[in-house]
Amino acid sequence: MRIQAENYALAQAKERGVRVMVVRIAPFTYGRGGSGIARFMGMAKNMGGLPTVNGGANRTTTVHVDDAVRLVLLAVEKGEAGEVFHAGSQTEVTMGALFGAINASVGVPDKDITYDDAFAKFGENIAWFLRAENRASGAKARKKLGWQPNGTPVLQDITSGSYVPVASALLGK
Repeated sequence: MRIQAENYALAQAKERGVRVMVVRIAPFTYGRGGSGIARFMGMAKNMGGLPTVNGGANRTTTVHVDDAVRLVLLAVEKGEAGEVFHAGSQTEVTMGALFGAINASVGVPDKDITYDDAFAKFGENIAWFLRAENRASGAKARKKLGWQPNGTPVLQDITSGSYVPVASALLGK
């Protein structure tokens, strides 16, 4: 659906002479103690650990929320109509490392399950998400717009940054 919406917006903009660009936000946009990371921390605590699928070696894309906002502003300021940018500052973070940091932050063990088990327990969409190799480079935004992401890396933010108070609250501290 996202691609259809993007294509529609870009086509309508071209027909009407409106300058439209697309900024695709990373699946793990994090920071300031909020976003999906905080939700995943609560889920990890409630579930006794977030599971990875088939070892958790699959990589995902992350971006600090402040960096994502800077990219949107740069696109508005400098982008050309019809351009597509990816707000991705880190593309080498594995689901195993990410979920491991989240699990550790709330004192629960790591878990690993097969794709078939994930499918049976969570359904097709979540099972796919847990095993997807989901990487999108922000190189174009860096080159064309001068975007320089500088937010705290996601694993550091979980272990010693803005998510420490979230973990403390979940642990009743």
